[in-house]
Amino acid sequence: MTDGLSILPAKTPTIPSNNNNSNNKNDKKRRPKTISTFPTDPKTLLLNQCNTQRDLHQLHAHLIKTHHLFSHNPSLLSQFLLESAALSGHGSIAYTLSIFRHIDRPTAPAYNILIRAFNANRSMRDSLALYDRMRADSVEPDEHTFSCALKSCSMLGAFQEAEQIHAHVIKFGFGSNGFVKNTLIHVYATCGDLEIARRVFDGMREKGIVTWNSMIAGYSKSGDWGSVLDLFYEMRRSGVSFDEVTMISVLTACGRLGDLGLGEWMDGYIVKNGLTGNRNLATSLIDMYAKCGEIDKAYRWFEGMRNRDVVAWSAMISGYSQSNRCLEALMLFQEMRKADVEPNEITMDTAHPRARAIYDKVEEMMGRIKSEGYRPNTSEARLDAKEDEKEASVSHHSEKLAIAFGLIQSSPGATIRVSKNLRVCTDCHSATKLISKVYEREIVVRDRNRFHHFKNGSCSCKDYW
Repeated sequence: MTDGLSILPAKTPTIPSNNNNSNNKNDKKRRPKTISTFPTDPKTLLLNQCNTQRDLHQLHAHLIKTHHLFSHNPSLLSQFLLESAALSGHGSIAYTLSIFRHIDRPTAPAYNILIRAFNANRSMRDSLALYDRMRADSVEPDEHTFSCALKSCSMLGAFQEAEQIHAHVIKFGFGSNGFVKNTLIHVYATCGDLEIARRVFDGMREKGIVTWNSMIAGYSKSGDWGSVLDLFYEMRRSGVSFDEVTMISVLTACGRLGDLGLGEWMDGYIVKNGLTGNRNLATSLIDMYAKCGEIDKAYRWFEGMRNRDVVAWSAMISGYSQSNRCLEALMLFQEMRKADVEPNEITMDTAHPRARAIYDKVEEMMGRIKSEGYRPNTSEARLDAKEDEKEASVSHHSEKLAIAFGLIQSSPGATIRVSKNLRVCTDCHSATKLISKVYEREIVVRDRNRFHHFKNGSCSCKDYW
């Protein structure tokens, strides 16, 4: 299946010294404990006291120093391997490998630990190479071996390798194992072969929620929205309860198909069952309502969210953009920036189809009014920001963006009208006066207190509002 694992040949591990100046990344994540005394049973220490790789290194060194027959104690060695793999996280698994090499005859659980550790470190090719070595060493795989190896195939999109492992699943008598079959459905769906995934699905006598979700998610990923809803209705008829994963796939399908009725039913179910605080479901509802043309319902869900991540912001901004409410999309984008949420590629693509032109117009406006004596008033900007950051912040206030949009969209000499639900800030008021003069436009801004009529460098409020 693979060319073999080059890092597996036996090698004596180097035991790190007990150095308090260690640069180990894992040590920085948690403050390591100093292991000065050890209980009689080292397993107890492993389970209860080892929180970092460094703790394991110290214990390993202690056992060697005190002449414990470490390499001849398979039980203790396996426990070390398990703990080391669990602590390796997303860093190096070299230490786990060094322990593995000292196991004389590794069993399936030991192989499984290392295969899983490779997957956790995004080394899926090494996982599959280790699976090959396991078979070459005549170690019989179990259900966890197949699940881990198939997960490697899924992460790689390795269809041929998945087919080979599927053949091994049948050969070793796991063809009816529900745990393995769920993984097979997932890997085939991920690799894009929904026909085989569905055959595995239909061949299962007992289907739990994981089975249904795997098949529904496969259809969702391939964009077969009709099959998503058909399978959901079949799931309901079978009496299987659905969960958050199911609902996200179904809401996505509702949005793509414009099935507002089912989407609203899902909305009611979420409210009735007290799931309104679930950010993933709320974001899915925002996306569904926006795609079904119910942008105000989408915004009500967005407004009710406590902790909005970039996905929620992007869904709402995209909804405004798709509904041709482009200025609202751009203003919400600015609100997102003020909330210190970093935009992603989706946000930037959907914030406004003419976003670059609008920002360029703002820069042009700022340049022209500075030549007329404008100086940014940054007193209302964040105190912890640098001066240039403060200037950039006030130059992108929603009023200025709206005026820039108006200058681009309207014909020369036309009145520009802006509405906002907050008081106009001092800087925007000063800037708008000069913009009206430089561009020879009348600009009407309605804030929460009054109308401001800007014309030829002055405002109807006489600078009192």
